[in-house]
Amino acid sequence: MPYLVGQVYTSAIDVANNAGQPVTPVSATLTITQVGSAAAPATPPITPMSSHLSYDYLLPAEGLYRFDWLTQTPGTAQTEYVTARALLSVISLAEAREYLGINDTRWDAKLQSLASAATRLAEKVVGTIVPRQFTGLWIPGTLAKPIIRLPRAPVISVQQIASVYASRPVWQTADVILNGEIGTVYPVNLVPFWRPPWRADITAGRLVPSDDIIAGCQEILWDLWSVHRNLYGDSDRPDLPEITAFEAAIPGDYHIPGRAAELLEGERMPAFG
Repeated sequence: MPYLVGQVYTSAIDVANNAGQPVTPVSATLTITQVGSAAAPATPPITPMSSHLSYDYLLPAEGLYRFDWLTQTPGTAQTEYVTARALLSVISLAEAREYLGINDTRWDAKLQSLASAATRLAEKVVGTIVPRQFTGLWIPGTLAKPIIRLPRAPVISVQQIASVYASRPVWQTADVILNGEIGTVYPVNLVPFWRPPWRADITAGRLVPSDDIIAGCQEILWDLWSVHRNLYGDSDRPDLPEITAFEAAIPGDYHIPGRAAELLEGERMPAFG
């Protein structure tokens, strides 16, 4: 389960000899790397020395982090990966607990993760829900275009659209007319966007998500939580509609429940061509 940005992750290693008995090493090094980042790896001091070594690391940004332990005398190596994600959900933790009938706060981290997954699944149907910044979105093309459709919608604002080439035309906020609902932009001077392809920096999402979108996300959350639900909350014996849906599903392909699809249908975003 991914950790959230701002959470503390505890990386630990247990050192033992060949007989499996705990041993305190002479030295230990921990290297923390954000995979794919240009930032220099961190090598925090590890003290005090013992057979069980640990370090608390505050996850500063989204990304995949690698924790490499190396001890000397005895020599032990251990590598682990941790994913940090920003919370992205239109369902609050309190709403998730209430909707699922859960009073145990020990499930909070899992509920937040599933609520975020439910929101992202709904976004595949209705477009971007949670407002956020998108940088460097790729817009393909081989010819000049009088209208550009942005890869994310609905769009709140356009910061910049620019050709990918070094000597490039750039269109700023004041240079375009935005149809935010479907994510299309027109040049103010009526000169088509030229020298494709382009990249766009935009802010997209819904400032006030509608009730049917929120209800659809809650239905998806209910479905994702089903594997954790007790027998009193849900029957362990599938009914005929569930059997039919299971047999019709492509193996490995998740389908949002029908009720969620019905709730989201009215807000469906047209497919991008």
